[in-house]
Amino acid sequence: MVSSFDQSNYQVRFDWGIDGLARLEPADVIVVVDVLRFSTAATRAIEAGREIVLRPELSRNGAPIAHAAREHAARGATVLIGCLRNRGAIADAIVAEQHARGGRMSVVVIAAGERAARRTPLPMLLGASVPQPGQHAEGGDENPEHGGHDPQGVDQDPEHGGHDPQGVDQERDAAQLPRFAVEDLLGAGAIIDALITRGIDHCSPEASVAAEGFAALQHGLGHLLGASGSGRELAAAGLDGDVAYASALDASSAVAVLRDGVLVRREA
Repeated sequence: MVSSFDQSNYQVRFDWGIDGLARLEPADVIVVVDVLRFSTAATRAIEAGREIVLRPELSRNGAPIAHAAREHAARGATVLIGCLRNRGAIADAIVAEQHARGGRMSVVVIAAGERAARRTPLPMLLGASVPQPGQHAEGGDENPEHGGHDPQGVDQDPEHGGHDPQGVDQERDAAQLPRFAVEDLLGAGAIIDALITRGIDHCSPEASVAAEGFAALQHGLGHLLGASGSGRELAAAGLDGDVAYASALDASSAVAVLRDGVLVRREA
């Protein structure tokens, strides 16, 4: 059934959270954007040669949305994980996918948004600083199914000695009712802007506003992310290094794609 809010007249569309994903279906390509920090962490893990078994509890924001997109992938959609660091690589992957399919594709970019602040943010991505060559990143969970470090792992509650007792249901609820997050608007806009420069430019008004917002503000990404609510929350926990790392534009060529419930590196 056609809805006034499905943006179906446009090739490139933009919305927020799991509800936004449902509003914009169906789509040929879905890009999940959670800059601080699931998408950035997943990109870093894929770049390091790891794979990630996708579970909604891997993060409080982006992972539940990517997990919800599995059913779209089962119907033939390509699900990608995008951030500021790989926005150009994401756009290149979409262009290549369109050429491979031999026709114009619909592209849905979903910004995760943020849930309310947790009691104590944990070093799930990089710890307090970017590791030097030969060092391992701090924080996160070990994934026994792949025998490697799992970026932005499950929240751990030190008072209970393990998994957050709030549970997965609250994670999903948080993703369905996101708080506006400036970093995810900029991340989504960056990807849409990169698509426009590559000729995939039939954008919905929602997507156009996101892209123009990024274009106007891209030279201040580091400041904007650091001064945002999410950035301040992380800085207060000593994790400002994560924010600086996530702010780097086009710093990675790695693209995570969802295949059979596992995030793997998309081969160029």
